[in-house]
Amino acid sequence: MHFKNREISLMGITVALIIVLGFIFYFSSYILPLPGSKFIMMAPFLAFMYTFPLIKINKNGVILILSLLFAIMMSFITVFMGIAILSAGILTEITSYIFKKYKRKTEIVFSTAFFPFYGFISFIILSEFLLGYKLLSENSSWLLIIIGITIYCLGLLGSKTAIKVNDKIQSAN
Repeated sequence: MHFKNREISLMGITVALIIVLGFIFYFSSYILPLPGSKFIMMAPFLAFMYTFPLIKINKNGVILILSLLFAIMMSFITVFMGIAILSAGILTEITSYIFKKYKRKTEIVFSTAFFPFYGFISFIILSEFLLGYKLLSENSSWLLIIIGITIYCLGLLGSKTAIKVNDKIQSAN
């Protein structure tokens, strides 16, 4: 992974925007009294924000670097959040290797939609095994599956929206 200064700057700006704007989405999730509402509200936003650097940089490793920077910053709030973000980034990066290079925009859309999904999965695993919260049970399994599918679909929506916004910006230039 070799990145130019311009690409590193874009990743840093993206992470800063994710943190600042993410707090707005995070706190607005309290409006919805649904299980998993934080992840549901954050899914399209995170996928949207992760899509832009991939469009511009178009290299493997971008998701991992974004997630590493994001995890470091969020670890100041709680280490468990940082671990969940980093593990989601690693899993997304591994999944994105299916697409090798992001030659088509659809490959970027499907890759970035996995980040919020893996974030949700990482949170469940961390909550269960490190924090001792019992989220996994026979009664909750179907609900967690429905929430996971919803999060991935909203991630797809966020990524597709980012592609459309980018296309409009490109056509305006």
